[in-house]
Amino acid sequence: MKSMEDETREPDPSELSDPPELSESSLPEEAVIEHSLPYGGAPLPPHLLVNRPFLLVWIGAVSAALAFWATLSMVFAEAAYSFDASAGQMAILGVSLSGPFMIAIPFQGMIVDRWSPKWMNLLGYALMAMAIPIAWSADSLGGLYASSFAVGLGFATIEPARSALTGLLVAEDMLVRANGMLSGGSQGAMVVGTLVAGVLLARYGIGTVYATGLVVAVLALVLNLLVPDVRHRGERPSFTLADLARGARTAWERPDLRLLLIVTGAGWMMMNCFFVLEPKFIAEVLKRPEQAVPLIWSAHGGGAILGAFLVSKAYDKGRREPVMVALGVAVVGVAILVYVVPALYASAFVGSALMGLGVASVFAPLLAYIQRTVGEEQRGRVTSVYSAIQEGAAVVSSLAILVFSGVIAVAPALTAAGVAAVAAGLLGAQRARRYDGGKTP
Repeated sequence: MKSMEDETREPDPSELSDPPELSESSLPEEAVIEHSLPYGGAPLPPHLLVNRPFLLVWIGAVSAALAFWATLSMVFAEAAYSFDASAGQMAILGVSLSGPFMIAIPFQGMIVDRWSPKWMNLLGYALMAMAIPIAWSADSLGGLYASSFAVGLGFATIEPARSALTGLLVAEDMLVRANGMLSGGSQGAMVVGTLVAGVLLARYGIGTVYATGLVVAVLALVLNLLVPDVRHRGERPSFTLADLARGARTAWERPDLRLLLIVTGAGWMMMNCFFVLEPKFIAEVLKRPEQAVPLIWSAHGGGAILGAFLVSKAYDKGRREPVMVALGVAVVGVAILVYVVPALYASAFVGSALMGLGVASVFAPLLAYIQRTVGEEQRGRVTSVYSAIQEGAAVVSSLAILVFSGVIAVAPALTAAGVAAVAAGLLGAQRARRYDGGKTP
């Protein structure tokens, strides 16, 4: 029997074992990269609202999203109204946004594990803040292209960095809630940011919108400066282009993932076609003033919030992610048709809200299906492939608009995009039924 002295004495340092290593299979993974959790020190706060570092990240993310949506809506509205951009020039604006994101996101995911997620996150916010004065001072479409490029590159930098930072600041059993808070905050910011931008534009002019957005963007930078500089500890497995190639093979060789890759790729091509040409439609067909662009965008954010709620309820009743993803693409197509065919201001708001609902029905179930059915060592790779393919599809559709801009009309092009999205979604849903409940070949 141990003596009381043995039980109460301080342990000798030589008797302490090294902290257990976290294996790759035990690490939570989010979006494009894999995360490790911090080891040692005081236990993390059980509630997210008292986790001060995460709360700073969340408030900073919402602030940045407010500035992002207000600025982006102004850039696209100004291109269509102030510079009378053609369909081809609007397509170039779309490429300048999607192109840097498509190219940079896989590399940013590799960099963040080898550097500081905090400083990488700050770099992304700095790029997005820099985009505001560039757009504000633009005297040609070239300035708006540069602003859009900075936004795309900044967004590609923020996404993996913020995801990694969340994984390092939040306990594993709170990650789902933490990411839900970030997603909900971003969707709410889209509603508020675009709505405020529309009101300020109508009353005080575009300069007031840019000035307000810049103040909020700087606030996001300051808040993230206060976040602790936590980093991954220990050796991290290499993440190379060969890993991305393996993820691409996995996504293409499995019939269920290949189906979803094709359906979401087609859906994103149609969504991007709508996104690029929407300001032209508002100006030329609806004949509404410039502030109508951000105001209609706010309805999209409201629909996305409702869609996220409905998807979570539907998911609780049964895991049918492949069908939900495909039907989400079909809803996007219906939304485009509701928006375009009646050619009414009111129906544009309805279609925009329905679009947000459809988008929410695509991405959340898709990510859940990948996380549930793909091996832990492949989840991040496969997810990054989907992200790259979706942005690549956006670039392809923008280039197609650019090539055929001389022969296409806005309303017929958007109607064709809506029909194509409905067809892709319904055909995909019919084939996806065999994979309900996660059954894979």
